[in-house]
Amino acid sequence: MGHLFDKVKLAIQAQKGRFCSRATKITPLGTLGLEESIQYTDCDGTIRETAYGDITITGGYIPDCVQGGSPISVRNVQVKLFVQYGTTDCNTPPPGLNIILLDCNKQTPYVVSRRSISTTLTKGDICYITFKDNVVTNGCYEIGDDTADASVDTIEGEPQSFGPGKCLDCEQAINLTITDCDRGTTYIVNPNTIPLTKDGAYLLYFNDLQLPGGCYTIGNRTTSEFVATIKNDGSIVPFNDCPSCLNPPA
Repeated sequence: MGHLFDKVKLAIQAQKGRFCSRATKITPLGTLGLEESIQYTDCDGTIRETAYGDITITGGYIPDCVQGGSPISVRNVQVKLFVQYGTTDCNTPPPGLNIILLDCNKQTPYVVSRRSISTTLTKGDICYITFKDNVVTNGCYEIGDDTADASVDTIEGEPQSFGPGKCLDCEQAINLTITDCDRGTTYIVNPNTIPLTKDGAYLLYFNDLQLPGGCYTIGNRTTSEFVATIKNDGSIVPFNDCPSCLNPPA
């Protein structure tokens, strides 16, 4: 495996800089299994890991911005890889990387980055969207046009679409589906005004005795009746995924 890592590192070192997903591509010269993943450093300096299956959805492009010159690790890969760079700098995102959103209530436009999601956003749809940097408030937004203008925040978690003109449906869906990491059982809970990211894993506790505290992943919003209310006392802990929540470091 050592020679493979050397080749990947050499390819990265060959062109330093910061490149967006439309310009940075990893092409397999063989067949990859479902367990393979690629780890890289994004433009914000965060180390990220993505399954190769997620990359193939976007045509082989890393679904993010990547820092050229930083190491890329490839796990469980038994084939050679070819790392190809374009000329797009992270600070000048290519068309389609950023998008305009319109707030359902105020009709205020925001330019945000969608570099971290795989969901296709359709213009005119109303979506419940959560954000990484808390510059834009989590909530219901109408999808607007693509833009090359600078973004003020980044979409985090996959948006939930309610369809065109469905602002009211989106705003009335205040409860959440959550899934127990240990047993895989799904429940409907009231988030108690706590901003939780869809698909994120959290250690949650509840005001009601119907549900035990533990590790859960966040699903879609819903108007269905809830069985418990999440405790809003600072006890919530976010994790990268269910395994890290179930087996936290000592």
